[in-house]
Amino acid sequence: KIEANLNFGMSTAKQYHSIIQPQVLPNLLEHSQKRETEGNHASVVIGTLLGTHDGKMVNISNSFPMSLKIEKKSDRREENGKANNQPEYVFDTEYLKKMVKFHKSINEHENVIGVYISSTEVDRLTMITVQYFSTLFKDKVVKSPLASPIILMYDPLLQKNRLDIKVMTVHSTFFAECPFLSEIPFKFNLSNFDKTGLDVLFFGQDHFDTMAILDSKQQITQDNFSDMLKNQRVLTDRDLMMKNFKLLIQNLTECETYLQRVIDGEQPKNPEVARSLNQCLSQFTRQDLAILEEMVYTNFKDAAMMNNLGKLQMAQVSLTERINNLFSASVNKYLSHQ
Repeated sequence: KIEANLNFGMSTAKQYHSIIQPQVLPNLLEHSQKRETEGNHASVVIGTLLGTHDGKMVNISNSFPMSLKIEKKSDRREENGKANNQPEYVFDTEYLKKMVKFHKSINEHENVIGVYISSTEVDRLTMITVQYFSTLFKDKVVKSPLASPIILMYDPLLQKNRLDIKVMTVHSTFFAECPFLSEIPFKFNLSNFDKTGLDVLFFGQDHFDTMAILDSKQQITQDNFSDMLKNQRVLTDRDLMMKNFKLLIQNLTECETYLQRVIDGEQPKNPEVARSLNQCLSQFTRQDLAILEEMVYTNFKDAAMMNNLGKLQMAQVSLTERINNLFSASVNKYLSHQ
């Protein structure tokens, strides 16, 4: 009688729970927003997750980005002689080790616990990335409290009006090139909501929730609503700056209108608004504008001078290196004739 064991090593797998600190999310979004599209960079971004593990709960508390490049080798052959045109993905392990060492100097309690990927598809690239980090854990290249990495996947385009986060763990490595992944439950730590920065995160995107519709103060039709749903996105730095300026101008215009109506007697005074205006005005300097302009101009000149000095120093270093190379070459040539 022959019995086959078909559990693929999954019966002994340990199920974790995870908690995500909200300050991690802006880092992930910023990385995917600023990803390099030119050259040989991959279509997604990846990075290393840092955190702690107490035996039951995995705490994802920090992250840092990594580069992922593609090397296309059309002349590679498989064992059967057929051409293999699949791209090779290059991971920078030395950079990873340097970044881990840097983060350990800041917070010695945080260790590498996994990887994040800006994708919701478990495809070949995902499997290659998981295999790479699994090898790092197995070979003790990085120190980790976990036996295998956790994988955080998310949608940087917010196609469903959410990040669509999934946290997974390697459930079995029975098949080395295609490990079994299983989704694990997670939650956000919102206990210190004033330190999460979620208000900044939501302000930095175009979305179609109720508050966004109310803030626009426009009549919304079904067509407008569909367009808002389709065109929602994370704002670039320039768009976010323009959004801030537009809101500032709008608020100043409303404030000016209110003050003029109170002066003209068309609207009663509101002590609460007066206190808010006084508190706001106290944040601005009362120095003469000419003095401020002179300070900005002077500091700008100093910054430009420092930048030029830095460039000059780099040019001097480069020139010295070339002179040393010439001197070394001449010495070697002289010694070779002896």
